[in-house]
Amino acid sequence: MNKMIQDNKQMLVGLTLTSLVKGISMYFLSKRDKKQYTLVGEIKSLVMYPVKSCKGIYVDNFVCTETGPQNGVIKDRQWMVVSAETGQVIRVPQEPKLVLVTPEFHGNTLSLTAPNMDTLLLQIPTLENVGNIYATKLWEQTVTGIDCGDKAAQWFSNYLNKPNKYRFVFSVPQLNQRDMHGFEKNYINRHAPGSKIDTFADFSQFSLVTTTSIEDLNFHLDTPVQADNFRMNLIVQGGSAFEEDSWNQIRIADVEMTKLKLAHRFLLYAA
Repeated sequence: MNKMIQDNKQMLVGLTLTSLVKGISMYFLSKRDKKQYTLVGEIKSLVMYPVKSCKGIYVDNFVCTETGPQNGVIKDRQWMVVSAETGQVIRVPQEPKLVLVTPEFHGNTLSLTAPNMDTLLLQIPTLENVGNIYATKLWEQTVTGIDCGDKAAQWFSNYLNKPNKYRFVFSVPQLNQRDMHGFEKNYINRHAPGSKIDTFADFSQFSLVTTTSIEDLNFHLDTPVQADNFRMNLIVQGGSAFEEDSWNQIRIADVEMTKLKLAHRFLLYAA
C-alpha cells in the first residue's frame, strides 16, 4: 500500500479483489495469518453490473470465477458505451444519466430501460454474429469489444441527447483476455501470475464495501448515500467503519481473495 493510499484511509473506499477459487456463501472472514481466519461479518448483498456505468442487478448468488462474478448468462461489466468517433469509454462523470439505465435479462436477451425511452431488447452476441470490433483503452490497457449494432447505438445516443455520438459494445471472452499481472500502474500490483479479466472491469475481478463504512459517511452528509452509489459487488454487514481497508486476505466459504488496492470512486456534482 503506497503512501498516498495510507494518507487517505479515512475516505470511503471499497476494496478491489481477485478470486482464487470458486464458490460463494453468506459468511465473510478476514485473514490474520496463513492458518487463522477471524469472522468479521456476513454478506448482506451481491450485486452485478452487466453494463458498465449503468444500474446494478441484485442477485441471490453468483459464481466467483477467476475472471469475475457470473450468474447464468450474466457477467459483470460485460457491456459498455463508447464514443463512436474515438472508441473512448464513456463513464458516469461524462454522462451521469447512464446510472438511470436499468438492465434485465430474459433468457439470452438483454433488456434496457431508461426514463422516457422505449425498451431496448438485444440478443447476447456470440462469435457467430460478430459485428464491428472496437478497440479502446481501460487505464492504459487495450480492450476489445463487439459492436451491438445501429439500433443500440441510436438508443443510447438519443437517450443521452447526442445523436450518432455513441456505440454500445460487448466483451466476448475469446477476444478480450487482459493479462492483469503484467499491468503496470503507480501502485503495487498484487495480481498473481496468470490473472486475467475478460470483461470491461477496470482493474479487479471483484469489489467490496461494508455497510458500517457507508453509515459512518452518512453521519457526515446532509443527503445520505447508499451502497449503490459505490457500485461494489459484495456488500458486507459487520465490522467497524473502514475496517475493510485493512483486510488483505479474505475468505467466503471456500473462496479466497487477495486485496489488490483501494477502490476510489468518481465524484459527481449537481448542476
